[in-house]
Amino acid sequence: MTEYTRNNLIFSGFIIITISANYLLGSIAIYGAAAFTEFHAVELFGNLIIVEALARSVSLLLSGRLGEWLGRKKLFLLSTVVFGVMIAVSASAPSAMFFMWSRGIASFFWGLFQANIFTMVSERFDEEEYPVRVGWLQTVGSLILLIGPVICGVLIQQFSWRVSLLSVLPLFLVSLLLIGSFFPSQRDQHHTLAPSKNRQLDKKNGLIQLLSKKHFIIMVLITFLYTCMSTSGNYIPLFAQTILNASPTISSLILIPCNLLVMFFSNMTGRYIAKNGFPKRLIVFMAGVGLIGSFLYTLTLFSPTYVIIILSTATVGSGFGMSQVLPIAFVQRYTEKELVAEGTSFILFIQGFSSVIAGVVYSAAMNSQGMPFALSTAVVYGVVLILLTTRMYREPEKRYEGCKEEKNQIENECPEEETR
Repeated sequence: MTEYTRNNLIFSGFIIITISANYLLGSIAIYGAAAFTEFHAVELFGNLIIVEALARSVSLLLSGRLGEWLGRKKLFLLSTVVFGVMIAVSASAPSAMFFMWSRGIASFFWGLFQANIFTMVSERFDEEEYPVRVGWLQTVGSLILLIGPVICGVLIQQFSWRVSLLSVLPLFLVSLLLIGSFFPSQRDQHHTLAPSKNRQLDKKNGLIQLLSKKHFIIMVLITFLYTCMSTSGNYIPLFAQTILNASPTISSLILIPCNLLVMFFSNMTGRYIAKNGFPKRLIVFMAGVGLIGSFLYTLTLFSPTYVIIILSTATVGSGFGMSQVLPIAFVQRYTEKELVAEGTSFILFIQGFSSVIAGVVYSAAMNSQGMPFALSTAVVYGVVLILLTTRMYREPEKRYEGCKEEKNQIENECPEEETR
């Protein structure tokens, strides 16, 4: 078997687990509502969303270090197995509380393998192809977020919410088979440079090293701000039903243009980065798109119509598609190899954590001033984001540029690696 074929089989395994996980994530409002209705505990639905998001955020922060300790392949296999088991357990839940906590535990293990997927992809594909592959992962994920709730609804209508959960377990098995069979074990992977003793010692403070880099801090802030802005999309169906008096079916269709643009820009951004890197114009363009979308939200204060809400969500969604690829590919390209895993997991943690923070802010604004005002607060994130990108963002040097002395020291310490 050629290396190209092996890598594509591995990537297929990552695509399949992404489909499974995003189906469960995107449909949580559908099967969650059905489950709590059956248990006569609808008041716990909001708690499920919070527990799921917090559990996922915490595990995303831990996943980089755990991957270094256990090995990425082992962590992926172990966390995927436990995730699948806990989904099966939640599908057989006898009570609302049991369902909520078992689903929360499942989300914890989802976070562990999700961050490691991006790091494992970076180990199998070169720097130019990596952003393209990340773009495809995010595109497929966005597609499933679009059609997953529909499929889930059909399964619930024809069978039950328990079947809607159990239906994805065969996909888990296929993914485990592909990754377990074809992804090399940690001891089988070869590195051209062996780390020095000082470098190994520094790895213990990986997050501190990352946070000492100005370009990483700026990318974290960009990620935080755009995720806060895009979290507004969670409130659009409610806006449509309460302000526009739309039916549940119509309210779900409003986000279709947004989700289609998320898929398009995720894919195109990966391809652009592969050819052109991370020029300032790309980052500013993303921020500008978000700013325009957030300004469109403010029009709902004066004229809340279908046209305005579709245009605003589609515009914000275009930039959101870019923001799903940019920070992950950025870490892979401009961070030392041994810090890539921790950097990726921290970026994903920021995405999850910021969505929780923004959700609290939007909810508070909605309860005090109404839904149009809550959506309009997104413009604050847009203004800060455009100022940050125009004034502070600079494309950094590529990894190891400006660090030739350190690289030469590593090579001198490991002459056997060069002659191998």
